[in-house]
Amino acid sequence: MILAGHVGGLIAASLLFLWAGSAFGFTWMAYTWVCWVGARTRRNRALVVSWPSIVILRPCEGHDEGLEENLLSSVTARYDGDRAVIVLVPSQSDPAWAAAERVRARVPVGVSYEVRLTAIETIGNRKVAQLAVGEVGLTAPIVVVADSDIRFDDETLPALMRELAGDPLAGAATAPPVEIAPETFGDWASASVLSSSPHAFLCLAGLAEQAKGAQHLCGALVAYRRDRLDAVGGFAALESYLGEDFEVARRFHERGWTVSTAAVAAPNYDSRRTLSSVVKRFARWSVVTRQQRPHLFPSYFFFLAAGPLITMLALAVCWMQPPFWYVSVAMAGVFVAARLLLAWELRRQLGLSNTPWALVGAVAIGEVVILLGALGALGAPEVEWRGHRYRVSAGGVMSRIVVPG
Repeated sequence: MILAGHVGGLIAASLLFLWAGSAFGFTWMAYTWVCWVGARTRRNRALVVSWPSIVILRPCEGHDEGLEENLLSSVTARYDGDRAVIVLVPSQSDPAWAAAERVRARVPVGVSYEVRLTAIETIGNRKVAQLAVGEVGLTAPIVVVADSDIRFDDETLPALMRELAGDPLAGAATAPPVEIAPETFGDWASASVLSSSPHAFLCLAGLAEQAKGAQHLCGALVAYRRDRLDAVGGFAALESYLGEDFEVARRFHERGWTVSTAAVAAPNYDSRRTLSSVVKRFARWSVVTRQQRPHLFPSYFFFLAAGPLITMLALAVCWMQPPFWYVSVAMAGVFVAARLLLAWELRRQLGLSNTPWALVGAVAIGEVVILLGALGALGAPEVEWRGHRYRVSAGGVMSRIVVPG
């Protein structure tokens, strides 16, 4: 019995050392590439660009807190070129229709603003179905897509245009959404994932660029070169995909095109969510990863959400105290320090507070939410989205699950 416990302690300590060491290497690599993306964004600020004509598509459905201000920012945020804004709403009875119409009275002179009724009846991706209606007849060379909870500031559009200008191979440029108005614990938990964890979109973008595979594209805010978007089928070819941004990035990669990410926060004003709804959201994203890029799914447990698991293993090793147990625990400490450094750099680049309590709390809760979301993605690849349940097949194609009766 004593011998078995001794062997078990050695195995646990060895596993801890190897896992914490690997997770440290991953975290350090992520940190260096987040720094690199930030440095590229700063270099691109010096670029002199000719501001192309753009059209901004804002797909809306239902009631979002702050929707009117979000939509108004599309026409008031700084942009030195011509722009047109098209708000896409499924029906006149939808709450977003009235909000979009109220914004019309506040639109500055000289900015084209349209509220377009899409009348979609799809059983697929409703956001993409609206975008497919919105893209009909567009002539502007750049199409900017922004979710209804994104609020532009004076850096948003210039940063996206500079990223496109700085990379001739780019089919699109994106910026990471950052939730800056948390009201509930659920809001704070979601904001922690997107600002202070390896799942932060700025971090994922840097890692994807280093991996030389399909790059990361965050569908919440994207500027597309319209000719390249058309070349991969446009939005009309994406309606059956739950993760349409994953699929666009994959198709761009097939053609040798890249996605450039600006280290500039895209302010997101989503709020008043429960922790349960936030976990379900990240579980849905995990299902998309599992089905569209299955080779990446194990990374949720081994790297992206390794903090809680490594901490529990380190506590077990401390309790068992096999020979040289402190070496493995020290490696776990090095890993935790690297995680904090990564979160500090992410928050610094995104303009967020880096007080010790805010930093430590965000790192801890962020990784717990990632882990719970990944666990929620195990089992049948089914998700609940906008009041309906879907099965997500390999490759990311979604199909509505119809409940008899």
